[in-house]
Amino acid sequence: MIDMSKIADMLGVRLNEPFAIGESDEEYILDEKGVRTVGSNTPYMPMTLGLLLQGALKIKKKPWKPLNNETVWGCDRFGNPYSVHFRCDSEWDLLYFRHSLYFPSEKDAIAHKDEVMKKYQELNRYYKGGMKKCQIF
Repeated sequence: MIDMSKIADMLGVRLNEPFAIGESDEEYILDEKGVRTVGSNTPYMPMTLGLLLQGALKIKKKPWKPLNNETVWGCDRFGNPYSVHFRCDSEWDLLYFRHSLYFPSEKDAIAHKDEVMKKYQELNRYYKGGMKKCQIF
């Protein structure tokens, strides 16, 4: 059986991460079985996968968005990197993501440490003891 995670790495995407192909706005994913369109019962498209691997078709990546239970990286209020499992149903995780406080790797978190520290200072000015009172949303 083919290891599709290696194919995903070759194509520069993650398994189950939505992407577009060429100028199309239609969303596709690569999963353990191959390439298919998102949200439909269309069959897998081995020819499309072949054309992607040959370079005849180009992937247009969407902006990074963590998947549920994916490990994401951030910096604490002292600038130290840490990792958590992102939860799509967590208000805090969504807050951190929307304010660009989560990153796909530890390296990215460290590279953006100064920006994160400035955002923490800004958030601290507005935060008044709970999500419902946070004025920047």
